[in-house]
This record gives sequence, structure tokens and C-alpha cells, in this order.
Amino acid sequence: MVYLLVQLTRHNFIELKETTVERILWLTEDLVAKAVPNLKDLVLSLLQQISVSRKNAKSFTLNKQLVEIFIRHTDWVCS
Repeated sequence: MVYLLVQLTRHNFIELKETTVERILWLTEDLVAKAVPNLKDLVLSLLQQISVSRKNAKSFTLNKQLVEIFIRHTDWVCS
């Protein structure tokens, strides 16, 4: 499942609706809490989608939610 999410975020992120991005982030946090293997690939793929030049709601939501996930799961980030 992580592999499919990585492919989706790498190749189709621009086309995704904001609600879909929010659901991917919710799922990402759930997987982080469960320490699913290879999840760092998904997080890196999501981080690559943050762009300073793209000032839209989807990019802002992605940035904000990832920071909140990292704050809530600092143990995972540091592992």
C-alpha cells in the first residue's frame, strides 16, 4: 500500500483534489503511528510536493499537516 501511495503522490499529486490530499495525510499519520516499514519513502515524496512557488490551499495544507504529523510523532522522525 505504501508503494501505491508513493507512486500516486510522485506522479499525480498536481491532479489530486485537496480532500484527497487530506485523506492521504490522514492515512500517512495512521501509518506513522503504526511504524509501517518504508513509510519514509512516502513522507519524502510528500515533502517533494511542497513548493514555495505554488501558493495554493493544497500546498499550504500539505505543509501544515506534515509539520503537525512530525510534531506529534517526533519519536518516528528521530528514528
